[in-house]
Amino acid sequence: MNDSSAGNTSVWLRSLKKDCAELNNTGITSIKIKFVNFLKIFSLQILLFISLGCSDFEENKIIIKDAHLYVPLKGSNMTSGYMSIRNNTDAVLQVSGIDCSPIRAEVHETKMTLEGTMKMEKIESFFLNPGTSTIFTPGGKHVMLWGLDGYEEKQLNCNFLISNQAPIKFAFSIKYRG
Repeated sequence: MNDSSAGNTSVWLRSLKKDCAELNNTGITSIKIKFVNFLKIFSLQILLFISLGCSDFEENKIIIKDAHLYVPLKGSNMTSGYMSIRNNTDAVLQVSGIDCSPIRAEVHETKMTLEGTMKMEKIESFFLNPGTSTIFTPGGKHVMLWGLDGYEEKQLNCNFLISNQAPIKFAFSIKYRG
């Protein structure tokens, strides 16, 4: 082999090493791209999981059905509201009041006295045990509302106030007597 062919071989070997290095870098680059794409997808999944965790998911575990009230009788400014409320959480909830601002609202209960008469009392708070329901009915627990005379909306937005937790939002549908 002469000097020129040895020179060509060394150039060829250098070129081959360079091509192998580029091929190796391309393979690493491909792996890097796949890893970056994986991290992007994983990050999006984490963000989705966190955003669902921060949503009103817990509120959906408290179910209020058929919340309704009738407009007050002519000449009166008060009426009663009724509903059923179910606690599907694992926690005991203490309902410490109700807010239907600007309408005044209180939770009341009608009870039989020892003398055999019916008496209505304001309830300062009541408990909702896990997996149980409470039904607000005439002659039992109900919401008393004042100031609805002249109220012309189709619903009244309210919140049950829960000790040490966010309030439970719901709306009474307003029905007309007929």
